[in-house]
Amino acid sequence: MGAVEPGKFERAIDGREGLILFFKVAGLSYGLRLTNVIRIDEIETPASSITMPDEKVIKCINLRRFFGAERNGSENGKGIVIIFDSEDGEFGLVADAVDEVVPAPEASELMWPPQLEGEGAKIFGGFFRRRERLVPAVNASAVREAAMPEGL
Repeated sequence: MGAVEPGKFERAIDGREGLILFFKVAGLSYGLRLTNVIRIDEIETPASSITMPDEKVIKCINLRRFFGAERNGSENGKGIVIIFDSEDGEFGLVADAVDEVVPAPEASELMWPPQLEGEGAKIFGGFFRRRERLVPAVNASAVREAAMPEGL
């Protein structure tokens, strides 16, 4: 079980409703809206659950494993945990690093055509356009459903 460092990114996600987080997993960039994110923290060792400073234990999904990357840790052995609040309770996604947090108008969102279906279309709801690149948009709830269909 990993432990988080208290609140390093709290200022970055203040006013999170209109923000997009870009993060790295195995050298690739992904993005997500910060709407249901309640905190982002650095962790020493990616784990399947983390203990918060208040001793609360939160189950996590390691995105390296989920996306099929060879190794379970980031290049330096550290990572970040993105903690979400949902109807079913809090859960975390473990990634390698924060790339940047930007206002939504700086990264327009392109949705998949409605006729596309399947797990991939659920997990990646489309793309964010950031500068001259397209970054897959991760749907955290769909990742949670695919990784833990029985719930947490």
